[in-house]
Amino acid sequence: MGWYFTPDKTGRQKLRQFFLTEVRSITFKRDVNSLRDNENNYNQQQYATMRLITEDELVERLKISRGTAINHRKNGLLPFVKLGHAIRYHWPTVRESLLRRQREVSA
Repeated sequence: MGWYFTPDKTGRQKLRQFFLTEVRSITFKRDVNSLRDNENNYNQQQYATMRLITEDELVERLKISRGTAINHRKNGLLPFVKLGHAIRYHWPTVRESLLRRQREVSA
C-alpha cells in the first residue's frame, strides 16, 4: 500500500511531517558526507606532506634525469634522508629548497 494524499487536516499534517523529516534526513546526510569528504581530503593532504618519496618519484616530479638528481644530491642542492641503504626525499622540503635557491640566484 503506497502513500496517498488525504484532504483532511491530519492527513496534511502527517504528509508535511513526513516531508520535513525526509528533507532534514537528506540534508543531514549530505552535511555529514560533506564533512567526511573534507576530513578525507585533509588527511590525504596531511599524508602527502609527511610522506617520503623515492628517487624515481623525485625524478618524475622534477622532470630531470636520475644522474642529475644524484649530482644535485651529492652537491648539496637536494635535501635527502638516508634510511639504511635507501635514499628518500621529503617533497615539501625539496620544493622549498629549490624555490629558495631560485630566489637567491635571481636576486
